[in-house]
Amino acid sequence: NSATHSQAHGLNVQIASSNVAAYGLRVNTGGNVHALAVMGNGTVGFNTGTPDADVHFYQGPNNRVMIESNGPTLVFKEINSTNQNWAFYHNAGALNIRTLADNYGSIVDRVTFLQDGKVGIGTVTPDSKLEIAGGGFNSSLKIKGSASHTGIQFEDSDGNTDGYIYSASDSIGFLDSGTHWTIQCKNNDYIRFCTNDDTEHMRIKSDG
Repeated sequence: NSATHSQAHGLNVQIASSNVAAYGLRVNTGGNVHALAVMGNGTVGFNTGTPDADVHFYQGPNNRVMIESNGPTLVFKEINSTNQNWAFYHNAGALNIRTLADNYGSIVDRVTFLQDGKVGIGTVTPDSKLEIAGGGFNSSLKIKGSASHTGIQFEDSDGNTDGYIYSASDSIGFLDSGTHWTIQCKNNDYIRFCTNDDTEHMRIKSDG
């Protein structure tokens, strides 16, 4: 079902049938394993003879796909929009998730992962576990709860809870390890200071 001939551009394999089950090109290894299969509908399978994607990699003996180069890049290019592309770029020990234009210019690294575990958003040289660069006080980081409250929990290296930054309804402040208020600031009303299971010691009211 195919014809093979040489042309100026190299080897041309023309598939006579568009049948999904028809092979245009097949390379088998020992045991009749499909190392490469090009199907009649244009799908390509590596280590599989029944690809169910445009390009289908099935698990091989090493269970990995590798791009090896000086600065390997994997680009996701959107054909239905203009200059709305993403890429993974690896160089000098850093993995960058970047945006880029259709001509592969206008590159902006959005997220950077370093090999020591540091992550940068808006910076390619994070000096902390997570560094967020850019943005204002109300646009750098948002934590949104599933109900009327949300917060951040702090633990020591042994997994013990040390305390919380906590927000509920119209209040924000600090909780101790037992989830009791230590400092509570209620919008346009008061600030209060507590110890020993929410025992209040001082309250500063907005009306004096």
